[in-house]
Amino acid sequence: VQVLAFNRDGTLLAVGAGDATLYLWDARTLTVDPTRPLPLVYKLQGHVDVIQGLAFSSDGLLLASASKDRTVKVWDTHTGECCHSLQAPGPYAGMNITGVTGITEAQKATLRALGALDTWGDT
Repeated sequence: VQVLAFNRDGTLLAVGAGDATLYLWDARTLTVDPTRPLPLVYKLQGHVDVIQGLAFSSDGLLLASASKDRTVKVWDTHTGECCHSLQAPGPYAGMNITGVTGITEAQKATLRALGALDTWGDT
């Protein structure tokens, strides 16, 4: 567990995990009984790195999650769908380096994540 948040009326519990997964539980039915499974409402996936922040809208209909992957995602708590995704620009966004050779796929992925590598031009 990296971060957690309750909605305003305490009926929903959101938990952000280190594996980039977000869990939404019905807090009204949580129990400390280790023999009963937790009542999972949704397992939300879409981030690719650790979730670092969570916040519910005042009416509890939306949940915002912030990740180390430089994204903020807004989730519909009734459907579990991601309804908005915001991406912070990488420190080298817009450089669009092309024709990269002699580096590993992992190194290319790092350059892509920083915004320095043109996704279509890397061969």
